[in-house]
Amino acid sequence: MPVFINPRLLSLLFVCGRPFSPIYASIMKIRAFLYERGVIPFKKLPCPVISIGNITLGGTGKTPHVLAVAQYLANKGLKVAIVTRGYGAKVKDRPFIVFDGEKVHGSSMLCGDEAFMLGESLLEKGVKPAWVIVDSDRYRGGRLACDLGAQVVLLDDGFQHLRLHRDLNIVLLPYERPLGNGVVFPGGDLREPISALKRGNIFVFTGAKAISKAEMRFTTQKACNGLEIPPDVSVFFSHTLVVGLRDMNGTSIPLDSLRHQSILAFCGLANPNAFYDSLKILGTDIKKTVSFLDHFAYKEEDVRDLLKLAEDFKCSHLVTTHKDMVKLKALSCLDNYSSKIVWLEIDIEIDTEFWGIIEHYLNIL
Repeated sequence: MPVFINPRLLSLLFVCGRPFSPIYASIMKIRAFLYERGVIPFKKLPCPVISIGNITLGGTGKTPHVLAVAQYLANKGLKVAIVTRGYGAKVKDRPFIVFDGEKVHGSSMLCGDEAFMLGESLLEKGVKPAWVIVDSDRYRGGRLACDLGAQVVLLDDGFQHLRLHRDLNIVLLPYERPLGNGVVFPGGDLREPISALKRGNIFVFTGAKAISKAEMRFTTQKACNGLEIPPDVSVFFSHTLVVGLRDMNGTSIPLDSLRHQSILAFCGLANPNAFYDSLKILGTDIKKTVSFLDHFAYKEEDVRDLLKLAEDFKCSHLVTTHKDMVKLKALSCLDNYSSKIVWLEIDIEIDTEFWGIIEHYLNIL
């Protein structure tokens, strides 16, 4: 049966880990201090580096934001490379080029689901010349990118990767809970102390509702528990746009084809509710939701269970995300269900001033 996320269990883990949070927070502070003072040297690439990351555990929409920035810079005529750790990647020979501007190499199992999805998305959008490179050593991966001709390197989830110098730090903060529960791991969902935010140049509050900027800023400050955002930090808001539906073969499906249809929605995301909310906007009738663990590796029995659930709830379609679909496509048991299982295609819309700040920092456009 599917592996469900149990919020109560997560809360229990945070409670048990709370006594160790000050220790971990101190270690992260000392580490940052040593890098800041040059005691631990960082390395620098010969081209500009933009980091897109966050300070909280879980999903803040890093991947679609990385894609949006990559596409914008490519449209401006720059050669862009995305360097990612490749969570769950099994490839041993690194750095590994997932996307070379013409073709996606490897598989989701080999490269990691997000890295493979990045490659597929760049190919689909026709973004080239561009590269997606998997390497836990971001400097080594970045060096390869520069050798291949990249003019800008984007670090996917790079805010904590202090070993590599970056010219611009973009920090993504979830609009509704920017600082999570306010406690550092393992007692909470902060990756490092709030003081780390001083490294940021741009804050983007993701998942913002369609309300006025003044109201968004007010509610954001309230959610941040009075956190003072430095005056030299640019603040922007972004939200998710649903732009299409695709089946397992990549064929586009009209968005309104699921309106008023009974569906089963499933995903393996850190923040599954954002996905379900997007489906509700489409006017779908969600009969059942199934939330797997983030980066969940699907097996054939999991899919059979999902298909059985869909049958039990009389659902016409099963709807998931691109990140999940890249893993599902490798399963032979789905050959007869290519039109029944579809994925939601999304994009990110950010304040227009955001792009001007990007150009200002790069100073090469």
